[in-house]
Amino acid sequence: MTKLSLIIPIYKVENYIIECLESVCCQLVEGLEVILVNDGTPDSSMLMARKYISEKYDHLVNQFVFIDQENQGLSGARNTGIQEAKGKYLMFLDSDDILEEECVSKIFKILEENEVDLIQFKAYRFKDSSKEKVNFMPDSPFNGNCLINDDILKFVFNTSNWFSWLRVYHKKLFKEREFPIRKFYEDAYTTPFIFLDSKNIFFSNDYLLGYRFNDQGITAKITDKTLEDLREVAEIFADNTGVYKYFSLSLISI
Repeated sequence: MTKLSLIIPIYKVENYIIECLESVCCQLVEGLEVILVNDGTPDSSMLMARKYISEKYDHLVNQFVFIDQENQGLSGARNTGIQEAKGKYLMFLDSDDILEEECVSKIFKILEENEVDLIQFKAYRFKDSSKEKVNFMPDSPFNGNCLINDDILKFVFNTSNWFSWLRVYHKKLFKEREFPIRKFYEDAYTTPFIFLDSKNIFFSNDYLLGYRFNDQGITAKITDKTLEDLREVAEIFADNTGVYKYFSLSLISI
């Protein structure tokens, strides 16, 4: 039985894909499938990924799913991965980021001992030019398996860390939801509503993922498109404040 599907979109990451895969492949266990979605990358990223896996992990190749599609952006690649996933739970990893060494074992232990909708952990930020691991998010004041209540929603919406890779999700939460195609800040369009659909969550303050900060990245640059998409997120949050008071907390951050 597949317990967890790890979805990794691939697009223009020749410099990072091997490091990303190394962080994943060294902790492959039964019950984990890794879905690599080639989002029409024009470079050799997907070829590099296939070669690396066939040469070093051919005996575990049945735990990988390789998908090639025309470019749909990060959201489209994630949506494809969700549709193909066989796991009861889903996790997302950007192909320039890395998993910490005990990430999978810690997640599997939580899933073995708890029936939850969400697991939220911590991530650190790092740059290519430095090995320093920078904490950029607060510790959760909540611990372990919790029913989602008013205090938890206030904390989550106030911290406004909507990164999809910051959590593990029960697949049922995406039954009627998907990431918006070709939108920047796609996580902010989706993750808040996932929380509102969820009944319980496991909080861990362990660092399970490394987020590579790239000051040349798309969302690090101010363009008409990024501003337009951010404005749309703010409008969605504003429109929902009348129904869910928590959106007003996150609207301030936006």
